[in-house]
Amino acid sequence: MEEEKEGMSFGDIIRIIFSQKWLALILVAVITIAGTLGLYFGYSLGKEEYTRSFSIKFPGIEAANPVYPDKTPFEYRSLVTPERLAEIKEQNKDLAYLDLGKMYNRSEISISRTVGVPDATGETDVIYTVKVRAREFKSDAHAQALIDAIAQYPVNYVKGLAADRDIYLASYSDELYLEDRFELLTQQKDYLLDKISELNEAMGNSSSRTKLVTELNDLSRSLEAARGTMTSNHYVHDVDKVKSDYTSMIVSMTRERDAKLQALKYSYGNFTEGGAGSDNIQPTETMVQLSEEISRLESDIKLYNEYIEQAQPASEPFLAELKGLYDSLVQITADYEGELSQYYGATSAIAYDGGMTKTGGLGIILCVVISLIAGIIVAAVVAYIVGVQKLKNTAEHGSDSASAPAADGPSDGGH
Repeated sequence: MEEEKEGMSFGDIIRIIFSQKWLALILVAVITIAGTLGLYFGYSLGKEEYTRSFSIKFPGIEAANPVYPDKTPFEYRSLVTPERLAEIKEQNKDLAYLDLGKMYNRSEISISRTVGVPDATGETDVIYTVKVRAREFKSDAHAQALIDAIAQYPVNYVKGLAADRDIYLASYSDELYLEDRFELLTQQKDYLLDKISELNEAMGNSSSRTKLVTELNDLSRSLEAARGTMTSNHYVHDVDKVKSDYTSMIVSMTRERDAKLQALKYSYGNFTEGGAGSDNIQPTETMVQLSEEISRLESDIKLYNEYIEQAQPASEPFLAELKGLYDSLVQITADYEGELSQYYGATSAIAYDGGMTKTGGLGIILCVVISLIAGIIVAAVVAYIVGVQKLKNTAEHGSDSASAPAADGPSDGGH
């Protein structure tokens, strides 16, 4: 009776739990295994992310509104778009099994930007961070390949700008009119001179670029000389085609000239009717413009008529000279691309802020620990409840056994 009044001690609780030790051990094992599997595969893997941070450097990114060297706006969010991800997947066959479009739609691929505080020079560190959901990848290497491809895109884009600088040469063809070929060569030459000048401003002069400028100036003189040879000899690519085309052009230019003559006469008539004497006329701006256009048209008509009368196929030596000028310009363009590639290579880079890390998940060991603790707690509670219940059942059974003889035996008053 005294123990009942005082209640159950901690030692009694432990003894009750240990009385059901096998039940408790089984529960701990089952809960630990089930909990670990559930936490790791059902929860942890779904939360794990691969993360990598980096900074980017290329000419133009330091501007308030960053742009690539070709003036294309740089928007860091554009590094992670369905189109960009599809391009990366196409270029990396190891990622072929990934559904990057679905990952993007489920926000399992993301990029963020962190802008630091300006330093003493006014420069600000900008850190970009890419995160991808870990469960989608077969290996860490595949995740890193995707993140690195995203991070490297701006630098690769800038370095790629050094190629394909044959802006006008790309349209050059031996089937074009000779005049059109000269025009394309001249445009390419002028384009290179402008771009080399820009490069000198950015990097300072160099002997190699000075050599390119000298070669372009020599080429310019050769082009003018060859063009003069073409004009004086009335060289054409295809005599019959030129005569047919030029005849049509002369008809069109003649109509235009006649219309402008009529307009000039009309302007002159209105001018003289306004009171100006014929000996003291000061032409208006419209009259001057019409006169200049008429003069140009008459000069062109005369030139085209001369070509129709005197046109002859370009000589082989002349065509060989023109081909040599083209080849020289192709080589100079390639040399310029090399200079530009060197510049972009020196001024464009990516710097990783440490290696790739995996974050967000619990990890298999932590899952085991959590499940084990939960298993011990649950097993202890269940073992205690079962143990107490068994003690009650035993106590009730003992009480029933003790009262059974008094209930069935003869009473004292019966003797």
